[in-house]
Amino acid sequence: MALGEQNGLRVLLALGVIGLFGIITFALAAATLGTLNKRFNDLNTKVDTLQQLISNINGQLSPTTTTTTTTTASPANITITTTTAPPTTTTTAPPTTTTTAPPTTTTTAPPTTTTTTTTTTPPA
Repeated sequence: MALGEQNGLRVLLALGVIGLFGIITFALAAATLGTLNKRFNDLNTKVDTLQQLISNINGQLSPTTTTTTTTTASPANITITTTTAPPTTTTTAPPTTTTTAPPTTTTTAPPTTTTTTTTTTPPA
């Protein structure tokens, strides 16, 4: 074997070893990131549950005040306007009939209602 062929073989062997270590490193990094992502999701779920429990405890310890307002106004003037005219018939050279009725308009205003209630619960 010539000296140039031996050097080429050594370079090829070195590239193979480097490639093998690169593949192993990539696989380990991917597995590590996947595991860390799962742990983070589990931890995030536990933190959300803990925050909900703390919120429920704070809701039970703080006093409760409820305010509701009710006001009833008399109905406003209700205006109903209806316009009806007899249908119009138009006849032209070859017999054609067109019937048109004017539109009908109705306007109403609903009553207004508001209720007020105040409830205070002292802390336990």
